[in-house]
Parts: sequence; C-alpha cells; structure tokens
Amino acid sequence: FWPSPLPAHNDRPAALQSVDLEQKLGAQVPLDAEFRDEAGRTVRLKDYFGRRPVILSLVYYSCEDLCPLVLEGLVRSLRPLTFNIGDQFDVVTLSFDSRDTPALAAAKKSDAVKQYSRPGAGEGRHFLTGDETAIRRLTEAVGFRYNYESDKDRFGHASGIILLTPEGKVARYFYGIEFSPRDLRLGLIEASAHLEDAGADVVGGRVLGAARPERPAWPHPRQRGEPARFASAVTSAASFFQRRAKSPRLADLSVLESVAPAPARVRSG
Repeated sequence: FWPSPLPAHNDRPAALQSVDLEQKLGAQVPLDAEFRDEAGRTVRLKDYFGRRPVILSLVYYSCEDLCPLVLEGLVRSLRPLTFNIGDQFDVVTLSFDSRDTPALAAAKKSDAVKQYSRPGAGEGRHFLTGDETAIRRLTEAVGFRYNYESDKDRFGHASGIILLTPEGKVARYFYGIEFSPRDLRLGLIEASAHLEDAGADVVGGRVLGAARPERPAWPHPRQRGEPARFASAVTSAASFFQRRAKSPRLADLSVLESVAPAPARVRSG
C-alpha cells in the first residue's frame, strides 16, 4: 500500500493564486481591439504598431503600491538609452481596471512625460483605458493574469513589461520593477530586426501587401556584433516565493526563442 502523493504546495496568498505573467513568446496581440486614449478618443491597438517596437506595460491607474513602482522604474530604465520614445520605439500603458477613465490616463501620462523629460516623448507615450472585453483580449494574449479582490477593492497582479515587435508579436518579457537598460536596448534592436527579417512576409519591400513602414534609424544587431544575451530581473511576491530564471544565449537575434518562464513580482495593491 502506497499513500497518495501530496498535492504540490503553493504558499501564495489566496488572492494571488491565479496571478501570473506567463511567457507567450511569438504570440500576436489583438491589433483590432479598441480602447480609449488619454484624450478620450477611440483608438485601435494597431494605431500604435507598424513602424517601431512597442513596450507594453499593464497597470491600473488607481493603484498606490506596485503599479507606480513599475511606471517609475520603467522611466529610470529608459533614461540611460540613447534611443528615444517616439523615435526608435513607443511605450503603451493599458489599465486593466475597466473603471479607470481617460482623465486618470491623462494624469499618468503627464507625470510620465515629465519624468522622462525628453522632447517629443508625448508623441510616443500612450496611456489607454478600455472595457473589460478588450482588456481581457490583450492581457490573455500576452499571458498577464490578475485577480480582483472585491472585499478590498484592489487587484492582485504581476509586475513587468512586455516588448512587442512592430507587427505586434511578443518578443521579450522583463520582470520586476527595475529593468536593465542594456537588456532593454538589445531587446529593442532585436524586436526592430523582425520586420526586416520577416522572410516570406516581405516581398518587394512590402509587408503583408502593405507599404513597408519606415524603419527606426539603428543598425541590424548582426552588423554591430552585439552579444546576444538576455537577463531579466526577477522578483517575488511578498519576498517569499521566488524561482530563478536562466539567461539563455540567443543564437540569432532575429529569431524569437522560448526561454524558461520566470515568476514576476506579484502583489495585491
């Protein structure tokens, strides 16, 4: 007689059991999904794609704990780069709380643009809100799972940012609240290279039957001999559940590769 094996132990608080940021490298985001920008205009996700890579951050604007740390950490991580928001890449932030308003989004954008403090940043820094259906389509596409605690009126969620190619495909995940500028730079170069290396999708300078978008002004990583490394900062919820992610070497920066999934910081608040 052998006893039944014990179920795997999960020491996360109940509110965080379903919270995760699962890697879905190569997944396509729903470009037809409709949201509202910080001015209250109806926009489609595809309005922010086609020319440059996009950094996607998922927060909610009334959050007073983890979300401000993610937004502030992103600004600090982008400042050392010579690449500029609105020039070589864009940043899109979406609130996953359908109750958030364009007015809240506008306030967050104003703060972020001031912190970044570079000319023209407002043209490439976007803060969106939307209804539950559109929000779920995007969050599920990129593996972002969150949980609403109705008794406390707050969300349990992971922290991190997601790098998307100009075509709207997931290229990289960066976990935590601080992000390596070096890894961001290499990730942006890699994500930009996918448009050039689309192979059969690029015919006669045209992509999927449309005029080929203007390319950001940076060299292909293979021409510069950039080292192909990816290291993501991984932090844990409440500092007591944590695993380490490996840092695989990418043999070719123009190819998306799966990397071992790693936990993001997850917290209620």
